[in-house]
Amino acid sequence: MRHMPYADPVPVFLSGSSMTESIDRDFRILAESFRAASDVAAWDALVRAWCDKILDLQIPDARFEGGERLAEHYAELREMLSQLFRATSQAPIEHAVERTGSAAMVVDTAHRVVLLNASARTRFGVEQGQLVGESWLAPDDVDVWRQFVRHAARANSGRILLRVIVDGDRVGIAEVAAIHSPAHSHASFAVTVIDHPWSAEVEAMLERAFGLTGAELDICRLLMDGHSPRTMAAMRGVSERTVRVQLSAIFQKTNSASQVALVRLLALLAAHLAPSPNAKDLSWTDPSGRTKRMRRPDGRILSHNWIGAPDGKPAILLPWLAGGTLFPPVFEAELLRANICLHMLHRPGTGYSEHDPKIAPVDDHQAMVREFCAAEGLSGVLAIGHHAASIPLAELATQADCPLSAILCLGRFTAYVPERITKLHFMSGTLTWLAINAPWAVEVIGKLATRALEQNGPDWYLDRVFAALPGDLATARSAEGAAMLRNGVLFNFHQGTEAFFDDLRMRASDFTGSLAKLQRPFHWWIGDISPTPIAGQRPYFDATEEAQIASLNPRIRFDTICGASELFFYQQPEATAARIAELVERYSR
Repeated sequence: MRHMPYADPVPVFLSGSSMTESIDRDFRILAESFRAASDVAAWDALVRAWCDKILDLQIPDARFEGGERLAEHYAELREMLSQLFRATSQAPIEHAVERTGSAAMVVDTAHRVVLLNASARTRFGVEQGQLVGESWLAPDDVDVWRQFVRHAARANSGRILLRVIVDGDRVGIAEVAAIHSPAHSHASFAVTVIDHPWSAEVEAMLERAFGLTGAELDICRLLMDGHSPRTMAAMRGVSERTVRVQLSAIFQKTNSASQVALVRLLALLAAHLAPSPNAKDLSWTDPSGRTKRMRRPDGRILSHNWIGAPDGKPAILLPWLAGGTLFPPVFEAELLRANICLHMLHRPGTGYSEHDPKIAPVDDHQAMVREFCAAEGLSGVLAIGHHAASIPLAELATQADCPLSAILCLGRFTAYVPERITKLHFMSGTLTWLAINAPWAVEVIGKLATRALEQNGPDWYLDRVFAALPGDLATARSAEGAAMLRNGVLFNFHQGTEAFFDDLRMRASDFTGSLAKLQRPFHWWIGDISPTPIAGQRPYFDATEEAQIASLNPRIRFDTICGASELFFYQQPEATAARIAELVERYSR
């Protein structure tokens, strides 16, 4: 895997690079850029083209030969993108929800909602990422559901009809289909409500096309209403055996191999074979219903939510852009047991928090923490920063009037200064360089990434952000972590990609100066599962660098979390919560 070069301060080409080669690289960048506008699969090739361009350069900024021409072409592309329609998803999970105009959701084997459309949110009364258990099933069909889940896990396929609870207390009927996404190690299940209006026209069509009798039409209507043969018999005043004989006759006349096939046929006729409406992506919602909004002094919205004990000892969390606000139940249970309320601040541009591109990201994050503490009357609280979110907390902890008692930094990261940028995976290194040096390119690449995310779903982003982190990629694909982390992608990106690039820009400057000036204890936790190193490079964050950072200030203390990579909350939830509780107790004022 190729990687980013050291950024030498002299703007010259490397030895052996010619003007012709530079122009060829520029043409490739433009070709891949315009191709990515219509083919989102080309996004990776576009980033690789930029990486190859930068590999030819040793420069501190975007003042390279051809930069002006590229900027002009990117302005044209930006205008074109603003006119494009939203991409249609091809990812299995997204496709299962978008292909229908009916209420549809995807649940995993842990009974957590992976994805849903607006109709399903209303009719089932659930949110994406929510643990729903089996409450959406009619009680008589719970055992059938459990048997189907076990069978689908073995057979890697299957469909079934189940009675479900919709609209509060009404019994409906839904088709459930097993989904096996290549991005996940487990099955998920698409639940699609079959609920089209029954009419005299539908009955007339069935009578003309298949010769159904009046009694058989009545059976079809009751079947579409979600009734079982037993309840049909009771409603019609006949035996259950009579109903089953009538169903067999209907199967034969309609050439339906099963009850599932019959209901599909009836649904198509009831909908008059109408095409599904164009699907639209959902905005992020908080399935816990705990999100609050406050107005910052400049009028922008700051959103936040909490987990744990509502009136417990407070702590603050600034999440990572590869995480979110959903955590395993055992994590919250441990916080509740320790009587801790963990306030999660939604970073500018994520959740419902509003972003201002005119404010430097580090300054904006510091101000956000101060304003939240002032609004909530908090002082002397522990603040937790996951990855780059620790940078503004370190800056804040250099100030005498800092409202924090201590900082906890999570993750194997440091500022992306030149001697470390060479150790990054090529995609991270390229995007970081562009975020710092060519914002005009980042705006377009970000829009193209948004289109790719819409078409391919959250797994597309997770596969790339964890490309060099196999332990975290396995967590993102696991039955336990997939739905929560997919919710995190929506949380972080439903407003766009600006928060992501702000995160990269925050790492542009070396913050070791702030670490040297810390006036608060600074705990730094590192997982013992290391990233995949780049060939020819030392590990991105090794014992030598750890010792160098620790030597900056006696307030800095490193600790290891065993069995974790970067996703501490999902890989070691109980141990992470318990150790957070220890720090809250130690530093509470």
